[in-house]
Amino acid sequence: MPLGGGDRSRIAAIQRSLAVYVDARDQGTHAGEERSGLASIMQPLRELLRFDVSVAYSVEEDGDANRLSVCEVSGRCEPAQLRNLLGDTVRRTQRFAGYDPRRPEPWNRNRVLLFNDLVRHRVSTAPVTQDTMPRLGLDPRDQLRVLVCEGPSLLAWVGGFREEPYTQRDRRVLGALVLALRRRLGLERLIASAGPTRAALDAALDAIPSAAFLLTRAGAPVLANVAGRAALDDDPIGLRQKLADAAAFPDRSGAFRVVAVDSPGCSRRFLAVGRATPELRAQVRAAASRWGLSRRHAEVLGWLLEGASNARIGAELHIADGTVETHVTAILRRAQVGSRAELIVAAMRV
Repeated sequence: MPLGGGDRSRIAAIQRSLAVYVDARDQGTHAGEERSGLASIMQPLRELLRFDVSVAYSVEEDGDANRLSVCEVSGRCEPAQLRNLLGDTVRRTQRFAGYDPRRPEPWNRNRVLLFNDLVRHRVSTAPVTQDTMPRLGLDPRDQLRVLVCEGPSLLAWVGGFREEPYTQRDRRVLGALVLALRRRLGLERLIASAGPTRAALDAALDAIPSAAFLLTRAGAPVLANVAGRAALDDDPIGLRQKLADAAAFPDRSGAFRVVAVDSPGCSRRFLAVGRATPELRAQVRAAASRWGLSRRHAEVLGWLLEGASNARIGAELHIADGTVETHVTAILRRAQVGSRAELIVAAMRV
């Protein structure tokens, strides 16, 4: 049965909220204190799915352990208590809540699941989780959740808890938000790669190896990174038309991932980041041939041109971060360039 008009309208409102990135500097937020876009949807999500508590959190590696990087909550649960207890749980175990936070199983990625679904996959909740959740007034059996992932990499756990039984409608509602969640959380991870200046879009652009642009409403580039400037030099007329099309139809752009950027007192802007295209893949093949790259080096170069971090490349190719860095160093040496930015420019001009 299709979702009703009321559900579709509320889903669209949440999707719009996730599609707008607001520069934290314009909110008076200090570096390191930015809140995830998940914060804005916790209450609407709880109301839409009638959760007693809605929760979203992200986990990142911290040496040999895990660390809670983002935690948002709405409902009958004290936020500070949840963050403290969940953060302690994350640090104490490599596997919790029915999944591996470093690499969720394929069946567990971007799928809306109930506790009974985990039971059918013979997943048992870790003892430390069984100890933590009752202290928060939550029962693992009352969950509906999705592991939002980019490839094999976890972006966030998103869902909630309620005592009322779930229906197929509830699964469809949460499932309808997965794509918007992936886009928003992927953007936040991309911007976070700029380190302490992650709130500054101009600095973040230069941390993105693939062509990236900050656009006006009409699609005119306001800022561009190194790869973006090189692309504009190579094809100024054709690329500007593609950028204008991306701003006019952000959800339909095949060449760019497009996200609206709103700042108080400023006109809307769009962040456009180049996707993998046949042209990009052809550039990888040409560069690999010219520089005498191995098959593995060509694979790493392809991910570099898409803007992937070492961690993402390692996850996709099933190799350690240190091995990725070794490959990157070898590629730079073969291309006779001194930085990743120079490598991108050289690859685009092969």
